[in-house]
Formats: sequence, C-alpha cells, structure tokens
Amino acid sequence: MKEIWFAGGCFWGTERLMSAIPGVVSTEVGYANGDPSLDPSYEEVCRRTTGYRETVHVLYDPAEVSTDYLVYAFYSSIDPSMENGQGNDRGPQYQACIFWKDPETEDTVRRISAVEAMRYRPFCVVLEELKVFRRAEEYHQRYLEKNEHGYCHVDPYLIKQVSDRVFDPSAYKRPSDEEISGSLSGSEIHITQNGGTEPPFDNEYDSGQIQQPLRMAGVQPSPGSQRHGVSGGPQPAYHAHRGPQPCRKYTSGSCVLRGQLVPHPRKILHEQRLPPFHTGGGYGDRRLRPPGPSGGGEEGDVAITF
Repeated sequence: MKEIWFAGGCFWGTERLMSAIPGVVSTEVGYANGDPSLDPSYEEVCRRTTGYRETVHVLYDPAEVSTDYLVYAFYSSIDPSMENGQGNDRGPQYQACIFWKDPETEDTVRRISAVEAMRYRPFCVVLEELKVFRRAEEYHQRYLEKNEHGYCHVDPYLIKQVSDRVFDPSAYKRPSDEEISGSLSGSEIHITQNGGTEPPFDNEYDSGQIQQPLRMAGVQPSPGSQRHGVSGGPQPAYHAHRGPQPCRKYTSGSCVLRGQLVPHPRKILHEQRLPPFHTGGGYGDRRLRPPGPSGGGEEGDVAITF
C-alpha cells in the first residue's frame, strides 16, 4: 500500500472525490503541516492561527490505481491559481497542497505539478513533505456520506468521472525524441513540440504583405469579418460591394444583421440594411442563397436557415 495527502479546500469534498476512485483503500480527513506542538480542533484551525490545512490522507493500492491518476484527479478538482481558498471557502486552512513521505511519490507529484504550473499563472499549490498530520473530529470523517445534502465544492460530474476510470495517465509513455522526429514533419515538430503556433494577426496576410484573393478580385470584406472565431482568429465573411440596399424587415427567432448572427429570446421584428448576397462562413447554419433565378430568390432576397 502507498499513501499521499491532498489539501484541496474543504476536506469534505476532497475526501468524497478520492474515496470514489477505484483502488483507494481508505481516506481520512485531518489537519496537516501546522504547529507540531498543537493538536487543534476544527474551531481552532478556523481561527487561522495554527498553520494547519484541511487535508485528506489517502491510502491506495498501486496495483489498482497509480499515483499519477490520483494527482491528476486532484488537479481536476481545484483552481491551482487560487491562494488560500477553493470553491466558496477562503482562509489559509483551505490552501491547496500536496504532501508526501517517500521520494518516489515526490518525483511523481513534482513532475505532474511542473506541467500544471505551465498552465496557470500564478501557480499557488504548495508542494512539500508531510511533517505532521492530526486526525479531524469523527463527525468530519466521511461527512458527505452521512449528510447527503452537505456542502461540496467538487463538481459531482467530476466525481463520477474519476469513479468510471477508463484511462490511467501512468500508462502513457512519451515517445523518444528520435521516434517523434521520425514520425512528424518539420512544421509538425515545430508546432507540437516547440510551441510554434503563430500568434493571432501576426502573419503575412494580416500585415498586408500578401493580398487576399477576394480583395484582389475586388470583393470587399463585410462588417462580419470583424467577428472572431473560437480559436481567436478572424473569420472573414465577404460580399460583393454593390452599394446601399433597401431596408428589409425579417421576423425570426434569430436574424443575420450585417453578416452577424444575432439571437433573440423572442421573435421580434428587425430592420437592417443587408447586402443582397452573403456567402457566410461562421457560427451556426446560416446558409444564404444568392439572388436571382439561379439562387431561387428575388434580387436582394436573403434565405435564413437555422
């Protein structure tokens, strides 16, 4: 058997998370790494003068679940950028921490935490060897099993996810640099291994060094081209520049106004000047048919589908 200690805010929720993981033999809530001369009560810890953190002692079978899995599950339940608090709780007793006693566990914790630290600024999780652990009062043990509607800051869906484990991250072994070089192209290596994705708007098209084909053909970007996509880059929408068009009215649950999809909670009447032809390309199903007989509509007509 192996053991590890997690402080992830209120120990009720962290204990429930860890006890749901197959391979965890037992859990125990208590207070860790405070003043070793004290054996504090819950009330004393809440006064924020003892230095103790609400912590869950996890005993687990490494043949059934890896340290990697437990650490990843823990990081999924907290906000590593938050200092002295998690969920709705605030105070030094709710500081997120991971404690260990053996060097092997320390290596795993520091390896995974180094990856997590690159994702969060600031990174506030305390990583240190366990010095002292005091068991909490009995009514705190398995609190949420005894109090079904008790407070829990951990997402119930996450608890279900970790209990239905389908993949253990310790089973993944990163290929060697030689294997990666042999299976990826130069640009793929640059992007996936060296963070080589270009920043938004920092390329030869946005700088004007290369003219975009539609502009070269005399087609003007519509106001919808100012819209940004999910990836943060622009999603241009073009229409042939034919001057102002008559005002048109549409009644719909949603409308396309100047090339943008505008949702509305109720069907209301909208009035807007629209170009007669819009090729779209953006969010939702906004296929607009071209004007005239070939498109099946009248001149300047717009078909809106959702």
